[in-house]
Amino acid sequence: MNPRESALPRPVAMRLAATEYDRCAQMFRSLSPPQWAMPTDCPAWDVRQMAGHMLACSAGMAAELRRSSSHRSPRPHSLRLARERNRNDVTLMRL
Repeated sequence: MNPRESALPRPVAMRLAATEYDRCAQMFRSLSPPQWAMPTDCPAWDVRQMAGHMLACSAGMAAELRRSSSHRSPRPHSLRLARERNRNDVTLMRL
């Protein structure tokens, strides 16, 4: 397998990613105010900072997906999953 080739078919990877983003959003929604300030395994970051980092990475990946999709024929399934992930990102931003 070449380094740029995925071990998973794209639809499977997108579905797994969407599931994990949903799980993260559900977990973040369940946190109490004191839990947002708890430390993480990254010593310089609390839970709120880690959530912000994850959100920024997700937004960057979604933007890249939109850019790459515009250079080739759109894949309806992948674009739908990207829109769902963007909705989850917006939900996280409201926290």
